[in-house]
Amino acid sequence: MQQITNDGLQKFLSPRREISCYIEMNLEDSYEILRAKQIYNWKIERNAEDSKFFGTGVCQKMTLETIMTNFSSPVRTINPVSGVSGFTFSTPLFYITEVIQDEVANKITYTAYDGLYFATLHKIKEANLPSTYTIKELAEKAVALIPELSGVDTSSLNLPFTSANLSGEETCREIFDDIAEATQTNYYVNSENILCFKRMNTIVSVNVPKTAYFEATTGAVYVLKTIMSVTELGDNASSTATGSPDVSGIEVTQYVRENCFYTQLKDTQLKNALQYAINNVGNSYLYEYSIKWRGITATEPFDIISFANKDGVYVETVLFNDTISYNGGLIEQSSWSYKAQDETEESSGIGERINNTFARVNKVDNTVKIHAGLINNLQEEYAELNVTVDGINTKVQKNSGDISTLNQTATEINTQV
Repeated sequence: MQQITNDGLQKFLSPRREISCYIEMNLEDSYEILRAKQIYNWKIERNAEDSKFFGTGVCQKMTLETIMTNFSSPVRTINPVSGVSGFTFSTPLFYITEVIQDEVANKITYTAYDGLYFATLHKIKEANLPSTYTIKELAEKAVALIPELSGVDTSSLNLPFTSANLSGEETCREIFDDIAEATQTNYYVNSENILCFKRMNTIVSVNVPKTAYFEATTGAVYVLKTIMSVTELGDNASSTATGSPDVSGIEVTQYVRENCFYTQLKDTQLKNALQYAINNVGNSYLYEYSIKWRGITATEPFDIISFANKDGVYVETVLFNDTISYNGGLIEQSSWSYKAQDETEESSGIGERINNTFARVNKVDNTVKIHAGLINNLQEEYAELNVTVDGINTKVQKNSGDISTLNQTATEINTQV
């Protein structure tokens, strides 16, 4: 949340408040100001992926409707500034992607997005990565490819990874997703156009009293109990939190799929990484909720708010999905819901893992390992194929049966290769 005093919070939440607003319209060679009387309305949508506790990002979208206005040159970016007396706040720069003019209604509608919108247009291979790099350096390299962003806050990216399992074809947005998953953070662009990675914490930004909201509902409580790393071919591992959460609820698993930092790790390293992850965020909890309230333009994605439910008990939750609207007054609508992954997604590869069957592709070392095995009477029987740039090796372990048949099979494989 942007810095605001308690006095400022109280002014925003007061039933008697006067919202001020203007829009900075940045042109090709100058800028102009649209005052409140020239603005029909605007809204900013900040929607993250439902059902996730971490590993998701918000690309903010703004829709602005103004009276028909002629500018000296095309408008490139817009920046709303709004608030109450003595406390006004800006947003990230919004880059215009569409302009619709309605001559009959004397209205122009602008659609614009923050700088994260352009992350899908760049691939990480453009960054010319060195052979080794930290997770912070990867984030900096990716952000440097996006001129619409001013930088990146790496203060939460403290993991000791020295590379990632990348092909180079990944977009910067995919890189940000994997960084957020590996660091148990979520990401967004702040009012200074800096990409921020934020971890869930227990610091409440805003307490919303009953007098400051119009309607509010709460649902079930979901507790993050397990993190599972899964790959398409069943190379899965997980770690579960110990102890009890502060609030009891439905225990759930978050799946981390094909993460470029995890897929390069050996079994023990992966288990250690998942244990580190669950130690950071295990037993975190979220209420399903929906609230329509007076709103504060100082809020940012993934801030924690609390509000009094029908029993007068304050419920803490996170701004995962949030829309701020202005039409002379200000309204903020916030929500979060949990949708369980379908059976196919949840069980993907779990049966193979029980039978110890998996494939691992390491794009950094240019190696492929295919392992097919079965635990039989507490002993493992398996066949394994390792492919490198130097050749192909096979391994076979059988605890009973005709070993000569296995040796012959391995010989035939090598001969055919």
